Amino acid sequence: MRLLESNADPKYDPMIYNFAKRILNKVRRTLWSENGFLRHVDTIVHVGANEGQERGLYAKFNLNVYWIEPIPSAFELLRTTLQSFPKQKAYKALVLDRDGTTCTLHVASNAGASSSIFELGEHRQCGLRYLSPTTYLLNPQL
Repeated sequence: MRLLESNADPKYDPMIYNFAKRILNKVRRTLWSENGFLRHVDTIVHVGANEGQERGLYAKFNLNVYWIEPIPSAFELLRTTLQSFPKQKAYKALVLDRDGTTCTLHVASNAGASSSIFELGEHRQCGLRYLSPTTYLLNPQL
């Protein structure tokens, strides 16, 4: 430990204070990181999966993941990218609060990354049935 200089504040040594501050910040970032909440769950239902960009993050936390993606081309890519993640499964579905209704899914021109059942500026349309989460989870073969 460095000795305090005669003109230094007698309450603490700045070198020790800065070291302790860096360590505490590192501990805080580790324990309460942006994704720290994932330590407290074991399963994720990710609706609007697109290509499964978060698959590595979920695997890092060893989570079971159910990816839901309604766009056929994005779903096929998702299914391919998940092959090396055995705890993650992809489902081609559109999840809403009603069952059995046909709707139009508006697929944005950004490769489907911001699709919606609501009108968009530039889009193509796909006719799909509504399935509530409960119905889909109870009947995954639908």
